Amino acid sequence: MSERVHFYAYGTGVSLELPAGFEQVEDGETTATYAELGDAAAVGPQTPALQIRVVGAVPEQDPDGAATVARLADQLAGSGILLGRTDRVVDQCPVTTVEIERDGSYLHLSAAAADGRLLTFAGRGNAAASFTVWDIAIESTRFITL
Repeated sequence: MSERVHFYAYGTGVSLELPAGFEQVEDGETTATYAELGDAAAVGPQTPALQIRVVGAVPEQDPDGAATVARLADQLAGSGILLGRTDRVVDQCPVTTVEIERDGSYLHLSAAAADGRLLTFAGRGNAAASFTVWDIAIESTRFITL
């Protein structure tokens, strides 16, 4: 089993684990980005990376956020060739993941609802095998509100 590193971003309220070699490259008010830079000085179009964003609030008429998450995942799925879709519960929160291929990149896009917030997770890799890295990161996620 490969070594994993724990990350937490206050702005997103997301705690997760990624393989050793990843580092946090952005920690904003509503966004956090993690990348495996290797010898690169900056994130490029081929850099394996995961971006997490708080994109809004869960509507009052959808208290657990499941319907909102499903709609957002449908929108994400339309952005490329759909390779797979997974609905799950992570840390007692609904999460839907779509795996797509677009222009030679493999995207692992997730929508989640936690503590009244709607979040997206966008993992990018150069091969479908990168989906495993992002799935493990999603499964390790804990939603923390301070």
